[in-house]
Amino acid sequence: MQKLKMGVCGTLLATSMLGMPVVSAYAAEAAAHQDDVLIVTARKREETLLEVPMSIAAFSEKFLEDLRVNSLEDALQYAANVDFDDFQNDSFSGSIAIRGVVRLTDVEEPGYGLYKDGVYIGSSVVGLDEFTDLARLEILKGPQGGLYGRNAIGGAINVITNQPVNKIEGRFAFTAANFDRQEYRGTINVPIIADKFFVRINGFLIDQDGGKAVSSVTGDQLDAVHSAGLRGQAKLLVNDDIDVTWTAEWLDADQPAAIILSSRTTPPGENEGALVYSSEHGVKRDVLHLYQTLNWRVGEGTFTNIVSFRSMDVDSRTGFSPFVGTGGAVRQSEQDNWFVEARYVSDRGEDFDYVVVAFPLKTGPL
Repeated sequence: MQKLKMGVCGTLLATSMLGMPVVSAYAAEAAAHQDDVLIVTARKREETLLEVPMSIAAFSEKFLEDLRVNSLEDALQYAANVDFDDFQNDSFSGSIAIRGVVRLTDVEEPGYGLYKDGVYIGSSVVGLDEFTDLARLEILKGPQGGLYGRNAIGGAINVITNQPVNKIEGRFAFTAANFDRQEYRGTINVPIIADKFFVRINGFLIDQDGGKAVSSVTGDQLDAVHSAGLRGQAKLLVNDDIDVTWTAEWLDADQPAAIILSSRTTPPGENEGALVYSSEHGVKRDVLHLYQTLNWRVGEGTFTNIVSFRSMDVDSRTGFSPFVGTGGAVRQSEQDNWFVEARYVSDRGEDFDYVVVAFPLKTGPL
């Protein structure tokens, strides 16, 4: 039976210039890695990290690159009071806990808000995409319902990608490792019309044929990885007051699911002493994400409108070795999310400023 969920939240937030921010040591180090002051958008406006009166861990692009952080799961290791729990030993059926707020099963909604470029990634499946071409990562700790609404009880996580710019630039990285692992990552930015229209394309390919886990029953390689992703962005400067950015993302990930060691070994006389693994299938995930962001400078502030459609299909199959037990697990889920946000952010005042936010979310089926 299909279910549709609809959530709507409207917020008016007025802030004074009082309050002292609380930042983590790693956040301070991330800021120190940059020549300029680290700018964050935790409160829906551009501010320096030290101006934000809340507990926040923020990581710059250089900090993430220096530590070779390629996923959200990796980044969470450097944030205090934040943890990742993988229910099935795979990165897209787990849960993130911020200050102890965590879901108890992998079918519940998360207790935090996960946002990418301002778009709410609503799903009972975490769906942690590979980190590619990121500008920064922000982890807000504590209730954030005032600005982030649904599920932001424990906090909110902002993943911000680099945007198209008015210059030619590009990069390419190749990594080779044991178990025949190869990683290709590349980015190119080109101004199609100078000072008017820019395009940025980023992609990655990860291929690993071998690994440590081999089924002693079938001989199959259990921890092979084959993932590919592509993101295209186009930005149009309509005039001095209006700009529009269109983004299209595609992800095809085929990774191992749970790999569980059995306490038993193979039957006597058949590879005695060899460990038996219970996982014989992996997890395949297909994601398509389309979104548009409009910024309009009007009056004494900026109006922003975001419209997003995200479709995700997950197929997880785990079979059990006959020497361990019988049966198996099959998990299939499909989810289509429509997200719209409209907000108005006033200019920064000496004593008073405000933010007005409204965002409906439609989810289904799951």
